[in-house]
Amino acid sequence: MRKSPLFTTQFGNTYIYNSEKKLTTISNSLLNYFIRIDSITNSSKKDNKNPSFDLTTPFLLKFPEHVVKYYLEKYLFLKRFGFVNEESSKRKYFSLITSKDINESIANLNQITFEVTDFCNLSCKYCGYGDFYTGNDSRNATVLSFETAVKVIEFLRKHWYSALNKTKGREILFSFYGGEPLLNMKLIKQVVKYLQQNPIRDHKIKFSMTTNGTLLEKYIKYLIENDFRLLVSLDGDENNNSYRLTKNGMSSFSKILSNLKDISHKFPMYYENNISFNAVLHNRNSYEEIYHFFNNNLLKLPRVAELNTIGIKVEKIEEFNTMFKNSKEDVKSSNVYNLLRNKDLTMLPNTQMMITFLNNYIAGSMHNYVELFFEQNKPKYVPTASCKPFGKKIFITSKGNILPCERVDHRFTMGYVKEDLIKINLDNIAEDYNRILKLLFDQCSTCYLSLACYTCMFHIENFNGKLKCPGRMGSKEFKAYLSEIFSTIEEFPETYYKIMNEIDIID
Repeated sequence: MRKSPLFTTQFGNTYIYNSEKKLTTISNSLLNYFIRIDSITNSSKKDNKNPSFDLTTPFLLKFPEHVVKYYLEKYLFLKRFGFVNEESSKRKYFSLITSKDINESIANLNQITFEVTDFCNLSCKYCGYGDFYTGNDSRNATVLSFETAVKVIEFLRKHWYSALNKTKGREILFSFYGGEPLLNMKLIKQVVKYLQQNPIRDHKIKFSMTTNGTLLEKYIKYLIENDFRLLVSLDGDENNNSYRLTKNGMSSFSKILSNLKDISHKFPMYYENNISFNAVLHNRNSYEEIYHFFNNNLLKLPRVAELNTIGIKVEKIEEFNTMFKNSKEDVKSSNVYNLLRNKDLTMLPNTQMMITFLNNYIAGSMHNYVELFFEQNKPKYVPTASCKPFGKKIFITSKGNILPCERVDHRFTMGYVKEDLIKINLDNIAEDYNRILKLLFDQCSTCYLSLACYTCMFHIENFNGKLKCPGRMGSKEFKAYLSEIFSTIEEFPETYYKIMNEIDIID
C-alpha cells in the first residue's frame, strides 16, 4: 500500500486525494499530523487498521481536547474506509485489447477522416509532414480516389447496421483532411453527394474540415450550403504567422485574413457557429499576442497548441528547440490570465490540464456522503492515453492506408484499401497493440497519473527496446501536478463552474 497524496496549493490549502476512489477532501494541520505520525510509528505494525496515538505531544496540546479528538476520529474514519491509503500497483486493473473490442469500436465509430490529398499549397516550417519529423510517408501530391472513399463508407455501413451498433440516432462526422483538402474539392463534393443520396440509416451525417483558409473564398458558398464545420489554422498577425508561407516563400497571412473577414461580414451566422481556429505556439508569437490579434480582428479565440515534440530528427533538434515555446512558461510571463478572465480561460494550458483531470480523476454523482466510502467494483482499463483502435475515429490516407487517427506515425498502419479489397486484420491489430502495452505495464502500474495519462503509446519512442514514458509521474511529480490543478480551481472558481456545468467532456 502507499499513502494517498497529501498536497498543498499555492494559496496554502492542503488536500488529500485518493485516486482509487477519485475523491478529494480538504485537510488541515491536525489531519496532516495524524497522517504523518501514523506513517512513521504504525506502518510496521501487523494491525495497522487500529493505530494508536500519543495525544499528549506538545503539538496536540496546542489545540482544545475536543478538537483533537474530533480530527482523530475523522482520520480513523478515513483510514477505515481506505481513503488515506491506496494500492501501490494498479496492474491488476489493466486490460488488453481483443479483436472483439476493435470490432465493437468499428460498429460504433462516429468519425471518419479522409486525407483527400497529401498536397498542400503552403510550406509551413513546423508542419508535421515536414523536414523536422520522422515517421511520415512521402508527400507526392497523391489524391484519394472516390472509389476508395466509397469502399470505406460501405465497409463501415455494414458494421453500423450490425447488432453491435449501440449508437442509433447519434451523429457521424465525415472529416476532410490534407495537405490542404480544398485542393481536392472534386472528391469532397462527390463524397458529400454520395452520402446525401445514400444516407446512413438511423444516424445524422455531419461534415467538417481542417483548412489553412487560403482557398475559402472560392468554395465558401458550397461549405455553407452543406453546413461544414471548419477548423482554420492561423498563428496570429503577419509576423506571428510568418512560418506559414506559400510554396514560393511568400506570406499567406493577408489572403487568409481577407477571406475570414469577408465570411464574417457576408455570412455572420455561419462564421459564428461553424468556424473555429487553431494557433500553434512558437518563438514568433505568444499567448498574449495571439489573444490580442484574434480578439481585435476575428472576434474569436483559438485553441492554442505547442509544437509537436515527438519524432524530431536528430539533425533538426537544435533548430526545433529554437522554435519551440513552452505554453505554461509563456502564460506565466504574460498578462493573459487577466485578459481572459471574463472571456474564455479554457484556451489556456492549465485549464486544459484541469479538464483532463476532472474527466478522469473525479468520481460521478453519489446519493449521500456515506455512499462515497462503499466498496465499488473497479472497472478494468487500458493504460496510457491511447484510444482503443478506431474507438474515436478512423483515418484513411490519400494512399489508402488505414490508421486510428492522423496523429499516429505511418509506421503503425493498421490496414489498407486497394482496388476491391479492404484489408484490416483485427487479430493482428490487437496483437500488435497489446505487445506495446505489455512493454509499458510495469511503468504504468506504479504511475500516479495512470488514470489521467496524456501520453499515447504510439508517441513513445524506441519501441524495440526498453520504453521510457515521458509522462510517467512518481509521488513528488503527482503532488506538484495536483497542486497546480487545485491552485487553478481556487484562483478561477468561475472557470471550474463553467467546465462542470457548460462544457461537454468527451472521452
